[in-house]
Amino acid sequence: MSSLSSTLGALWIGGTVSTALYGFTCGQMCWYFRRYSYGDPLILRGMVALTWALDTVQHCLILHSLWWYLIARCNGNLLAYREANWSLLTQVIPSEVVTLTVEIYFVARVSYLAKRKWVYLLVIPAAVATACAIVFVANGVRSPSLYPSRSEWEQQESLFTLGIACYVFSNFGTAIVLCTFLYRSGQYVQSRLKSVVQNIIGYTVATGLLASLLACSCLITYIALSSYNTGKATLIYVGIYFTLAKVYINSMLTSLNGRGNLRTRLEGVSVG
Repeated sequence: MSSLSSTLGALWIGGTVSTALYGFTCGQMCWYFRRYSYGDPLILRGMVALTWALDTVQHCLILHSLWWYLIARCNGNLLAYREANWSLLTQVIPSEVVTLTVEIYFVARVSYLAKRKWVYLLVIPAAVATACAIVFVANGVRSPSLYPSRSEWEQQESLFTLGIACYVFSNFGTAIVLCTFLYRSGQYVQSRLKSVVQNIIGYTVATGLLASLLACSCLITYIALSSYNTGKATLIYVGIYFTLAKVYINSMLTSLNGRGNLRTRLEGVSVG
């Protein structure tokens, strides 16, 4: 028998953290469109608006799933979470589209800076991860039980593992290419600009590492704490997953909104 803290409690904590991150997203969105809405290309502004809209849809689905489990269906009854409701399943779709869009943005930025078209190949594993998520949701719709059969669980585990591995590979691949380019460029610039380059490298590594750690944590809790390995099911991995797309979109918005400060620091600096 599972406990409330590892099932419904995990959903509530994940939803609470997700709500806080969504607040940061809305704040960054307002700042972006107030400061950069006229200077950026239409396609970039459209991408930012699209990711925010999809993130909003995902958050509404998260709130509905919390209402369904904690109030309407469950009300403290542990037997009620044995079935995955429609909002818990479908919130995966906008989440994955947001993550894929952010990955494409970062890959495109790195390709433009490094002048390397082959960097776009890093979009492929991200697209594979999105495809795995869609199949995962389709399987969940056909069999919505959170206690699937052994064969069904093994199939879902394979999809989940492949999807997470692809995202981690894409994250680290993009970060490595960008950091390598910045490091080599920083060898030929003034010392003041070198500190800026070092800060960009640090930010790139930190954001990529955070997203990858969250993804890996989601995978580890899904497998290690499964009903087949522990004898009882938990929803900890779902609570972690609620926050994943919001970390991605906030990393993109932070990089876009940080351009003003970066330009200020670069004033008066020229390449040596």
